Amino acid sequence: MTQAKAPRTSTIKLDSETRARIAKEIGLKGGIDAVPEEITLVGFDPEDAGATDQGEVTGYASTANFFLNPTTAPNITQQRLAQEGLLSRRGFVLPFAV
Repeated sequence: MTQAKAPRTSTIKLDSETRARIAKEIGLKGGIDAVPEEITLVGFDPEDAGATDQGEVTGYASTANFFLNPTTAPNITQQRLAQEGLLSRRGFVLPFAV
């Protein structure tokens, strides 16, 4: 087995105004404190991640990429996101309970 390569990261810092806007738009009960100050994207080597296609990763900016978390929103499925029209959006879709 080969040695795993270190993941690469990039962090997006959210200012207070952006965090407050997100909290208001989503209706988070915890307000601004419920919105993280940073969002970190982590890129793993395709082999380490178990990706079958070892080519260049594309499409994140032009399609909806959803990430389901059974801990924070156990009843939310890909079908539900499609019914709500959320899979036609560009970028990342991160559903959670508010």
